Amino acid sequence: MGGRRSGGWNASGRATLEDTLSLNVIDLSRLGCLLPGSKGRLAWLPLEGASTVVTLERVSSGLELAFCHPPDEALLSQHLSVKWAPCPIGGTRPYFFCPDCGRRVAILYLGHRFHCRTCTGLTYRSQRERAHTRARRRANRIRIRLGGEPGLVNPLPPKPKGMHRRTHDRKLADLQAAEQVVLTWLTPQIETIPAILEKFNRLADRSRRQNQNIQK
Repeated sequence: MGGRRSGGWNASGRATLEDTLSLNVIDLSRLGCLLPGSKGRLAWLPLEGASTVVTLERVSSGLELAFCHPPDEALLSQHLSVKWAPCPIGGTRPYFFCPDCGRRVAILYLGHRFHCRTCTGLTYRSQRERAHTRARRRANRIRIRLGGEPGLVNPLPPKPKGMHRRTHDRKLADLQAAEQVVLTWLTPQIETIPAILEKFNRLADRSRRQNQNIQK
């Protein structure tokens, strides 16, 4: 449903959507929290920091929430509007309405209160990755889809059986573009290796001479 999780490179050190507590209206529906008269309690147990407990009560127009979100000590309350809309293939599904902008959304994120992704001002963790990290992940994903092994050093896999030539050519072009971004970043890093090794060897020689002088 949501919670703080570690991992991923974050350029600013600020929280991302993956690190933020969230309510997913589809998950709540599956748990029975949207049934008439239902009451429940959800708890987030992050790896770091204090846990947060949210109590929910189903009312005719949506959900009534009560929660205490650290570092706040006061008990907060909030009403979330829930509506049901028809699906293209039949049936209906629930939606939240953001308390700030009124947009229809499936997930609300907890800032001071629950808001949609736009109103929180937060981004996904992947959007704060370095360009070469994102490109490497994309390249590996394409290689796997083509039936190969991830990694620049591995050979390109042959065209999978049943895949159209045009589709295969498009995926290869995407793969080459992504790996070119990685190589552009990697080349200067490789060029620094001889200087690093030379510095390491000088330090090792100095340490060896010092040890020899001590033994004498």
